[in-house]
Amino acid sequence: MLGNIDEAEDQLRDYYNNADENYQIVEGIISPVAITKRDRSLESISIRKGFSPTNLYTYKITEAGHLYDEHTWNTSSSMLDAWEYRLEQAGIYTYYRVNWVATAKLLAAIYKNCQKPPKEHTTLQRIINPKIVIHTPQNMTLEELKRYNYIKTLMGLAGAELGETKATALVDYFNDPISLFMASIEEIAELEGFGKKTAQKILVAIGREL
Repeated sequence: MLGNIDEAEDQLRDYYNNADENYQIVEGIISPVAITKRDRSLESISIRKGFSPTNLYTYKITEAGHLYDEHTWNTSSSMLDAWEYRLEQAGIYTYYRVNWVATAKLLAAIYKNCQKPPKEHTTLQRIINPKIVIHTPQNMTLEELKRYNYIKTLMGLAGAELGETKATALVDYFNDPISLFMASIEEIAELEGFGKKTAQKILVAIGREL
C-alpha cells in the first residue's frame, strides 16, 4: 500500500460501486518511528529519525507476537493520514490489525454484529441524532425549491442513511417521489454508488413492505 498508494486506490475503486459498504484492512504495524532493539539512547534515535524524516516503517508480526521484516517507505505519515481521512469521507474505513489472526477475529466480530436485529444495536443511540447537512442555494425558482425540498426529505428519512450526494442522485434519476417510491430494489441498485442493501434501506424507510 505504501509503495504505491495510487495502485491501492485503483483496487478500492474496483469494488467501490459494487458494495454498500467498503473497508480496507491493513495487517502489521506502520510507524513513523523505527521500532528496534538497538541502542535506545537519545543520540542514536535522533540520528535515525533525522536521516529521513519523511519515512514510514512497516513490520510484520508473527502469531506469537514477534516483529520481523522491517521495510522503510518514502511516504510521510501526514500523507497517509490525509489519504485515510479522504477515504473515510468517501465511505471507506481503514482497520489496522497486527496479523491474519487478528483480521479473522475482526471479520467474525463484524459478521456476528451484523446478524443482530436493528433494534438490538444500542451503541450511542441515546446521544446520536441524524446528521443532515445540505447546501442551501439562494434565489431559487419554484422548480428548484421543489427539488431542494425533495432532496432534504430523502436525507431526513430515518434508517435510509442518505447523504446529499446519494439523495441528489435519486432525485436526478427518478425526478419525483412517486417514481422512487414505486421503484424496485433492482432499479435503485443500478445507480452508481448504490447497492441492494442501500436500496432495501431506502424502501423500508419509506414504508414499503419487502
